[in-house]
Amino acid sequence: SSGTVGIYSVQQQQNAGKYCPRWYRKRCGVGFGFGGKLLSFGAKATDAAKPPTASFCHSLVVPSEPEIVPTADLFEHWIAERRLREYCHDKTRRCGGVASHEGLMWELMGSQFEEDG
Repeated sequence: SSGTVGIYSVQQQQNAGKYCPRWYRKRCGVGFGFGGKLLSFGAKATDAAKPPTASFCHSLVVPSEPEIVPTADLFEHWIAERRLREYCHDKTRRCGGVASHEGLMWELMGSQFEEDG
């Protein structure tokens, strides 16, 4: 043994122009991120004869607590209908009115959405 180490490389020399063959491109994909985030991407559907010219990227949040999903969906429904005042009044009623601290808080929040508030 001569005590020497030989280093061999199998790297290919790459051209200065970053060329990616069509067959190597990803048509679509999905990836998970921190905080339960999910990102999906792909080419928008077009005529089969034409190559896709537009793409999409969607960011979604995967719920880590499935028991709160129905409540969150209901809240998004209230927001979509722009009925936040009614939402706050409903929460006040469910808390037992303004006699409780939580009920008073919801009443105060609901007043922010009043016409003359």
